Amino acid sequence: MRARILSDPMPRLMWRLSLPSIAGLLLVGINQLIDGIFVGQFVGEAGLGGVSLALPITQVTLGLGAMIGSGAGSILSRAIGSDNKRLQSAIIPAMNSVALLLAVGVAAVGVPHAAAIIRMMGGTGELVDLGSEYLRIMAAGAIFPIWGLGSNLLIRAEGRMVAAMLRTSVTVIANTLLNYLFMGILGWGMTGAALATVLAMALFCLTGLSYFSSKSPSFETRVAALSFDRTLIREIVSVGAPSLVLQVMGLIQQLVTYRLLAYHGGAGDIAFFGAVHRLFFVALLPANGFVRALQPVVGINYGAGNYRRVRSAVVVFLSANVGLLLGLWLLLNTSPSLFLSTMLPGRAFTSAEIGNYRLFVTLLPMLSMIFITVTYLQAVGRGLPGTVLLFAREFLLFIPIALVVSARLGVDGVYLAYFGVDVFLAAVAALMLAISVRRLPTSSIESGD
Repeated sequence: MRARILSDPMPRLMWRLSLPSIAGLLLVGINQLIDGIFVGQFVGEAGLGGVSLALPITQVTLGLGAMIGSGAGSILSRAIGSDNKRLQSAIIPAMNSVALLLAVGVAAVGVPHAAAIIRMMGGTGELVDLGSEYLRIMAAGAIFPIWGLGSNLLIRAEGRMVAAMLRTSVTVIANTLLNYLFMGILGWGMTGAALATVLAMALFCLTGLSYFSSKSPSFETRVAALSFDRTLIREIVSVGAPSLVLQVMGLIQQLVTYRLLAYHGGAGDIAFFGAVHRLFFVALLPANGFVRALQPVVGINYGAGNYRRVRSAVVVFLSANVGLLLGLWLLLNTSPSLFLSTMLPGRAFTSAEIGNYRLFVTLLPMLSMIFITVTYLQAVGRGLPGTVLLFAREFLLFIPIALVVSARLGVDGVYLAYFGVDVFLAAVAALMLAISVRRLPTSSIESGD
């Protein structure tokens, strides 16, 4: 795979890596929708609201997995490019240690304080009971999504997208079957939804252990080892930090969103935003497939000193990403009620709700620029600029704008704040990417495009 990444024509390489990555991420999105559909059908609107309130916290857990996976993956890709086998063999033991420490921390906070966290998110009454029931179990099983996602991103960093996709497929199938068993047949409600997810993620980890214990990896894995190499751990965390910041800032953004929705609206507005956000998340997944495929292409070529192909990769992947998201934006605007009713059956949507939905999904093409920029910076080992960009998105822009605009326009103002902030940030990200790519060294090894 290293030879192909260093020499294959860029458009062909993009599709070779992106298609299985897109398929895997679509399965993740389907998995998210399945969870929402099962909860909406077997628990009801209050259950979906409770899961929506817990979702930002569970996304932070995934953010921790993304942090260690993207950080370790960036180091691995560059080490593969430069053929540094000593560094390659040290990566998984360091990742294992970080994952274990993070999982203990999540469980220590999430299990005893689940109800307080849901209240902090804006939940009241039945939403607190249902949301905390779900969150408590998810926090107890945090090790599985943290290590499972981290290990899958490491497989992607080798350029082995098919292997990563197959792991995801098994996990999604297991989650679907377990959801039906626990909720549809046994009637375990929110407990069943959480247990299905945790057990499916445990299987995700088992398939990862099986892969790294086999002869399939392109590097020495030492999957059962632990390492506390401070230099390596520091680089994993610093390079991977934007992935965590994206999730944490998303948590803060949704905390503010749900509290504003609760203040200016009610439980129905929270459930509606939860449905819109899930659809938006699923629509972004194919684009994220291109983004994740970009990381090993940039990282391995950068590590090998092939800067001309790094530039080519950015142009080709960004063009495809924007085009795909424009198509998905058009699709989601064909019949908003049809898409929304999958999670909110029987609800009559108002013209204002449909308008807010259309405004929110218009952000799809804009976000591709932000994601490509952050991923490129991580791939070349520069996590700090991406971290600053994502941090500024929430604290300097979204929170103050959302507070001011919603005070004047109510629930509609929350959606307008999302739109204005992300349009501006997309322009800033485009400028950052152009400057960073322009500063690459002009010398490069020869290879085909």
